[in-house]
Amino acid sequence: MERGDRLLLLAAGLLLLGVLPSYARGDEDSCGGGEVLVFSALIDGAWALHLWHPKAAACTPRLLATNADVTSASLSATREKVAWEESSGHVWVGTLDHEQHAWAKEATCLSTRDELGRFIAPSLSPDGAYLLTSRRVDRARDDTDLCLWQLSEEDDPLELGPAWRLERDAQPRRWVLPMVSSQFMPEWGSDQRRLAWIHLQSRWSGRVIAEVWEGRVDHSFTRQVTLADGLCEDPAWSPDGDAVAFVAERGGVFDLYVVDVASGELKQWTADRSLEQSPRWAPNGQSLLVLKNLSSVPELVRIDQPGGGELPVRPFGTAVPISDFDWR
Repeated sequence: MERGDRLLLLAAGLLLLGVLPSYARGDEDSCGGGEVLVFSALIDGAWALHLWHPKAAACTPRLLATNADVTSASLSATREKVAWEESSGHVWVGTLDHEQHAWAKEATCLSTRDELGRFIAPSLSPDGAYLLTSRRVDRARDDTDLCLWQLSEEDDPLELGPAWRLERDAQPRRWVLPMVSSQFMPEWGSDQRRLAWIHLQSRWSGRVIAEVWEGRVDHSFTRQVTLADGLCEDPAWSPDGDAVAFVAERGGVFDLYVVDVASGELKQWTADRSLEQSPRWAPNGQSLLVLKNLSSVPELVRIDQPGGGELPVRPFGTAVPISDFDWR
């Protein structure tokens, strides 16, 4: 079951129980060294996109988008661009004005309504000039392409190489990297030259095997990073580029792990029966935020070290279901 499907089932159960709160003002909260959070929260029965400045005196989350259920979000390292995915499989991007807590340039949909395929898990490059997504054309198959959108009008500085094919020359230009197997959840490294992604390698006895891989953007070099022999999800590069955080399933439970990319050394950060999802590093690289089911509601939790204490981070001051987020 995909994460979006799990969240929809959870939301339906919460609505039936009548435990979903309306907007509530949050008090100032500690969120490590973070500057900006964008996240999707379930408010009044719909997943909507929000912006939050945890260190600001007036830190009430600002509503950014309600055009459709938002299932994932990405923020550039410059904190100027935000991208997100609709539940329908289309991707949007907008430019932020932080002083006004609003859009400096109105958000636009990159994918056209008559296109085949579903665009999944958008990831903005650190400078906000590019957007990576997976694209699944046939939901009955595991195969996906990687799509790269050029959001700036400058010449292509990435030197993508022959593996990438220009699919659309009109602005915003789009390249596609056809795949023979499923490679999804792409994530940019801070140097904007490396990627991490999840590679669905095989299915046996009804079990899914998906590992973390990394490589160059031009795909001239790729290699497997983990040997988890299970289902891995949600890779996230550390700011220094030395490690990748991810969640992995063992015995039906998803826990948080960090792998050193050079040595392959693996550290388990959590070990409990709660479901962890979507880890993101603090900008200073000293802690991680992760989605975790607390009291049957997926909330943000900050973890500072393997096996360390967990601090709930509640933008609204109370428990509100959150489906995806980014922290810069």
